[in-house]
Amino acid sequence: MLVADKFKVRQYVSRLIGEEFLIPLLWVSSSIQDFEMDVIPKNCVVKLNNGSGYNFIINNDFSKIKFKNIKKTLSDKFKKDFSKFSKELHYKYIKPRILIEKLIDYPLNDYKFFCSNGKPFMIQVDIDRFTKHKRNFYNLSWEKQELVLNYDNYSGIINRPKKS
Repeated sequence: MLVADKFKVRQYVSRLIGEEFLIPLLWVSSSIQDFEMDVIPKNCVVKLNNGSGYNFIINNDFSKIKFKNIKKTLSDKFKKDFSKFSKELHYKYIKPRILIEKLIDYPLNDYKFFCSNGKPFMIQVDIDRFTKHKRNFYNLSWEKQELVLNYDNYSGIINRPKKS
C-alpha cells in the first residue's frame, strides 16, 4: 500500500535516500476545499496521490488553465473509491490528497523499475504520455525488449540515463 500512495512514498524515499532525489513538492492538502486557483504556481503538476490518470500540467500560460474543470475532476475523484474502479484493493486504504509538484521538464520520459525481492530486473519507459503515448521496455543492460503493453513501442532511440 505504501508505494501506491504518491505522498507517503515521497516520505519513504526522503528517509531512505534523501529529499534531494524527489521532485519538489510545492503544496499538499487532504481537503478539496483548500484547492483554489491561488495555490497553483506556474510550471507545476497537479495530481492526486491515490490513483492514476488525473494529472494536470500547468505551464507559464495561466490563460489556458480551466481551473473549474480541474477542481471538478479532482473533486469527483476525491469522492470515489479508486479500489473499486481499478480493482486494486490497496487504494481503498489511501487517504486522498492533492499534490502540486514542480514541473521539472516537459515533455518528460517516465521511467518505472520492475523489482523482485528488492532487485530491479526490467525498466519501462513511457514517452510522450500526454500526446502520442509510446512505451518501451529495457533489461538492465539497456537492451530494448520486444514487449508491447497497452501502447505501441517507440521507434526512436532512448539513451540510457547517465548515473549522477
